[in-house]
Amino acid sequence: MTIAILLNCYIAKLAKQKRQFNNLTIQQLSFGFTLIELLIVISLMGLAGSLVTTYYLTFERGQRLKNAALTLKNDVRYVQNKALSGDKGVPGAGGCVSPSILGGWYLEFSTGSNTSYRYAGDCLSGAAEADFNSKPVNLPDGIRITRLNYGSDRSEVNILFRPLAQGVEFFGIMGSVDFIDNTNPEILNSPITSSNDLIIELTSSGMARYQVIVKPSGEVNEKKI
Repeated sequence: MTIAILLNCYIAKLAKQKRQFNNLTIQQLSFGFTLIELLIVISLMGLAGSLVTTYYLTFERGQRLKNAALTLKNDVRYVQNKALSGDKGVPGAGGCVSPSILGGWYLEFSTGSNTSYRYAGDCLSGAAEADFNSKPVNLPDGIRITRLNYGSDRSEVNILFRPLAQGVEFFGIMGSVDFIDNTNPEILNSPITSSNDLIIELTSSGMARYQVIVKPSGEVNEKKI
């Protein structure tokens, strides 16, 4: 009788220990696998988020650079068309009023002031030469003019389009507007002579680059490099 009771107690104790072991094992396995899976998911989500963010920022910078190059190219064409059409601005609103002579329209670029450029009309009033309708153009954030090359690298280049004339003239550093000889409007003051194209290079903060190319014929294009 005593042996039977002891045996039953022992069996009951084993059964209890088995249940406790099984419950503990299940809990450990359950919590273990859940934690591992959670860590894997979090890691994958973090990696995916980083990749998406990096791609977006790269794409966004690339688009800003491309748009800046296209805007610059269009501004060159815009200024060229103003010169070819003999646009003297609006009388009474800072235009080149007769009998003043329209010298042309020009754009000014500098690697010193590399976050913007400027375009304006050029007006001759007797012996005086001055600009009119000047407009600065700011480049998008992170975009810089990093190189100006016309025959050689230059710190400043001015592009002049003459009225009713094909082609384009290039000038170097100019403290004030002085493209044309004061005694003869047909004579230019020291233009840069070269058969090369003018290269205006734009660079983004991500080091991507675009070039706007102005040919001596006046043709203008852009390309990614």
